[in-house]
Amino acid sequence: MIERAESAIAAYPDYVDDGDGYIPKALALDELDRRPEAMDTLETYWRLGGYSPGALRRLGAWLHDAGRPQDAIAVYDDLIMVTPLDAEVHTTLGDWMLAEGMADGALREYRALMATQPHDMAGAHYRLATAFLALEDQARTREHLLYALEIAPHYREAQQLLLEIVR
Repeated sequence: MIERAESAIAAYPDYVDDGDGYIPKALALDELDRRPEAMDTLETYWRLGGYSPGALRRLGAWLHDAGRPQDAIAVYDDLIMVTPLDAEVHTTLGDWMLAEGMADGALREYRALMATQPHDMAGAHYRLATAFLALEDQARTREHLLYALEIAPHYREAQQLLLEIVR
């Protein structure tokens, strides 16, 4: 399988649409526990303009797991353009951005998450509160924590964060 994919890539190195060789090669390499090579293959696919949501989601997760959060964020930024209504992508991207100190970006993603009307509205409000906390906006932090607790009164993390900011 890998050889066939490599020959397809050699014949059409810039082709990253349906039927390209990059995704099958990456999946085959991953199945053979050759994750770094699989990651390199998908990274090449992405840099050439590949936009398969499954491939980009996989690449972003692999990059994040490999300790390359900035690259993972860049991949997920592109993934948002392909799947703008995917609440999970907004959540993950916002979480990664917040962890990397990119509070403005996290706030943007959490607001987009709210616009998708996720099932877990309490969690979405909590995430907004954490972004506002990172931006040192105490009033909005408190506001969204109270929204989260209104929806889910026993939400432990929201309770603890509210206690921290009130003290």
